[in-house]
Amino acid sequence: MGWLVWQLLEVWPAELHSRVHVRLARIHAALSHDGTQEAEAAYHAALSADPDSAEAHRGLAATLASRWPLKPSIVEEAESHFRAAMRLSHDDADVRVELAELLASDGRWGQPLVSLLRDAAAALEKAPSSQPQPGASTVPAMRLRVLRLLARAQLVSGAASGARRPVEEAVTTYQQAVAQSPSDAALRYEYGVALFAAGASEKAAAELVEATRLKPQLATPHVAAARVLHRLGRVRLCCGLRLVVPH
Repeated sequence: MGWLVWQLLEVWPAELHSRVHVRLARIHAALSHDGTQEAEAAYHAALSADPDSAEAHRGLAATLASRWPLKPSIVEEAESHFRAAMRLSHDDADVRVELAELLASDGRWGQPLVSLLRDAAAALEKAPSSQPQPGASTVPAMRLRVLRLLARAQLVSGAASGARRPVEEAVTTYQQAVAQSPSDAALRYEYGVALFAAGASEKAAAELVEATRLKPQLATPHVAAARVLHRLGRVRLCCGLRLVVPH
C-alpha cells in the first residue's frame, strides 16, 4: 500500500501532494505521543510540496507547540508557522487562539496578545456555528476559549501596568464567559479575582464562594474566598468554608 501512495504522489499536483502529507502527519500525531517527530517530518514534506499550505503551517506550529519543555527556539519556530497560517487564512479563529495560547505560555501577556484575541473574537463572529471545519473546535467552545484567555490577558495587563481600564475590561469579558459556562468553578474563581482587582469586593466574595460550592476540592478558591471575606469583616462566614479533600 505504501509504495502505491508514493507512486500516486509523484503524479498528483503539488497541492494534493501536500494534503496527503498533512493527513499522514495527523495520523502520526493521533496514534501516540511518540509520533511527534514523524508528524513534524510529514508537515515539513507538505510545506516542501506547497509552501502556501495554511493547514500544514498550522499543523506544524501546533505540533511544535505541544513539545515539553518548550525551548525559546521552538517557540520562535512555532510562532513563525502560526503567523504564516494566519496570513494564508485570514478568517481562521483557531489559528489565532492557538497562537495566543503559545504567547501566553511564553509569558507574553501584553497588548499584542489582547489585540490578537480580539481579532480571533471578530473572526468567530463570521464563522458558521453549525458546520465547523474538520479538526476545528465548535464555535461556542472556541468562543469560550477566546473569552477566558482574553479576560486573563486584560487582567494581567492591568495588574502589571497598574491601569484600571484593562481590569474593568477583564471584568466585562469574564461576565460574558461566565454567562456561557456558569458551572465552571475555575472560571468563577478567575472572575472573582478580577472583581476584587476592580474593587468590587462584595461581588468578588460571592463569586469566590460560588467557586468553592461548585468544586469543593479546589483549594485555591477557598483560600481566596477566606481572604476576601476576612477583609470584609465576615469572619464567621470565612471560618465556615470547608475544603473537601478527596480520599
